[in-house]
Amino acid sequence: MTAAKNIGSFNQEPGYITRLQITTRLVKNSGAKYCISNHINAATNQKAQGAEVIHSMYADNKLATAIMDELVKEGLQKRRVFYRASSIRPTKDYYFMHRLTCPVETVILEYGFASNDTDKKIFISFGKPTQRPPSGVFVTMTA
Repeated sequence: MTAAKNIGSFNQEPGYITRLQITTRLVKNSGAKYCISNHINAATNQKAQGAEVIHSMYADNKLATAIMDELVKEGLQKRRVFYRASSIRPTKDYYFMHRLTCPVETVILEYGFASNDTDKKIFISFGKPTQRPPSGVFVTMTA
């Protein structure tokens, strides 16, 4: 089986490459300085609302804060800007996109909650991106 046929499945055949491995290798080998990894949150509590921007524990919060400031200008509620260390390995980042994409500075952008009607209306109104990211920025989208 080829890797492309297995993306998104949990097949563990020899030579199998996961979607995670493909994404992190693309970022790591992109030559970009930054990666913006785009996501949409969900929660069982429909009142959970707001954008989150997560940076590596080894990066300052300047880029993450600047992104959050722009999201707030677009109407999203600020939930938080933060980093999270692994509870098992406290000297490592919790999120794989931070751990596996060095030397690219990766920021995880959670636009809001699909389970919250207010957030959903705002990020659906954004539409599809019409501009290419600036040179040196690698953008990923995951479902």
